[in-house]
Amino acid sequence: MGEYFNIGLAILTAIIIPAAGFLWNRFQSNKKETLALIKEVDCEIDQLGSRVQKLETKIEHMPSQQTMHDLNLAISDMRGDLKAITATVESNGNQTKASSESIKWIEKYLRENKL
Repeated sequence: MGEYFNIGLAILTAIIIPAAGFLWNRFQSNKKETLALIKEVDCEIDQLGSRVQKLETKIEHMPSQQTMHDLNLAISDMRGDLKAITATVESNGNQTKASSESIKWIEKYLRENKL
């Protein structure tokens, strides 16, 4: 029985202990790589969180759909008002031109007749 114990101890010493050491080192190196990847992903998540926060801040200051609709209606009203003002100005321009022609005619008449 002592012989089998020595063979078992030799197998244990020659194969199992180095294999266990190899596996232990392999798992430890994988663990370090995994931790490094986790830190990298965590950093990227923090950066994305910061970007999302900036976008949310910008969106808060944007006008709502209702506000944009109200602005569109106000601009349409202003276009109508501007058309009315333009028509009035053109009408006044025509009246001014007619008045100017009348004044020129009267001045000519007065000069010719020396009144």
